[in-house]
Amino acid sequence: MNPRFYIVLAAVVFSLSGCEYVDSVVSRLKRKPSTEGVVAVVGDHILYADELRPVTRTATSPQDSARLAEQFIKQWATELLLYDNARRQLGTQNDIEQLVDDYRRSLYVLQYEQLMLAQRMSTDISPDSLLYYYESQPDMLKLEENIVKGIFLVLPITAPDRKQLLRWLDDAQNEIESIEHYAYQFASGYQVFFDEWYPLHKIMVKVPMEEDEALKQLKKHNLISYEDSTNIYMVYATDKRLVGEQMPYEYAESRIKKMLIEKRKTQFLRDFEETTYIKWKKSTGS
Repeated sequence: MNPRFYIVLAAVVFSLSGCEYVDSVVSRLKRKPSTEGVVAVVGDHILYADELRPVTRTATSPQDSARLAEQFIKQWATELLLYDNARRQLGTQNDIEQLVDDYRRSLYVLQYEQLMLAQRMSTDISPDSLLYYYESQPDMLKLEENIVKGIFLVLPITAPDRKQLLRWLDDAQNEIESIEHYAYQFASGYQVFFDEWYPLHKIMVKVPMEEDEALKQLKKHNLISYEDSTNIYMVYATDKRLVGEQMPYEYAESRIKKMLIEKRKTQFLRDFEETTYIKWKKSTGS
């Protein structure tokens, strides 16, 4: 590495660390040959070139590499400077040390329990269990948004045979070929979603009308229709569920599975912790 680069890095550290570090940092950087891989020093902390390589790997030019390196060094140095200053100012306050110990212990326990979950707990949920939960917990599966299945169309205001189109839409499952043929001839927008539930608000993004007005139409019949000076927008609902109703099973299935897995995790950890404690008591004879 070019010796001038060390001088630049020393300047970065100098600007961050204040006068008390200047002489030691600059002299230590100048004394270290590039083969030793030392990039920057803050107090007793040393940053090596190997630690910069992952940061600068995506650089597209030497200038970009220098910029990424400087950003990393700035963050690295700032964190260490603040940490060292905090330790000097706060000393070894028992409450901080206790918090650090508690946090370290919690991290170890969390990682260990996550490992046990991954190794020992199955996430398979039987179809019967999913269906049982759906049928026995209807109040837990209320819709918080309006959802629909159906067909979306955008037609020019001059589109012919619209009454015939409406008759086909009323029997959409059986007349889908006629609807598609019509759409390919005249529609500027067309989407079929018979097999998937969509939140109404996502469909209405494509229609220049208020969702409240669309909902009024949907509550009265299955067709939402809006006309402007050039187009007719149509959402025909082959099925619909409104806010407050129970979710359709296929819509709720993935949510039920997540809930049951979370309940299983909670029970698994309770049992695992209890078993660990009981084993300890038996080993101590208490």
